[in-house]
Amino acid sequence: MEETITGLGVLIMITLIVFILARYNFLIKKMRMERGDNSAFARNSYSFMDIGCIVLSFGIGLGISSIFTTLEIREDTMYLLIYATIFTCGGIGLMVAHYIRKKVGKG
Repeated sequence: MEETITGLGVLIMITLIVFILARYNFLIKKMRMERGDNSAFARNSYSFMDIGCIVLSFGIGLGISSIFTTLEIREDTMYLLIYATIFTCGGIGLMVAHYIRKKVGKG
């Protein structure tokens, strides 16, 4: 029973956070439109590239971290190495996306 209440509470909190953020973004866009500032709505052509680099690097991090499951090390150390590898690869993916955006923007 406690797990159900906890899970339901987490889902309600996530839904509430998404609703608040969506409402805030809507109000900001509405205010900018009333002022006549449409430059804020220009699409970022690199957003899909950023997401692609991040997802690809997380996938590479998961692949590399699967090696740690085959080693005979303590369980808590193994989890630490797995998460560190995944987040490090995610950070590298962000840096690669930034580097690509910078190179393409100059050219």
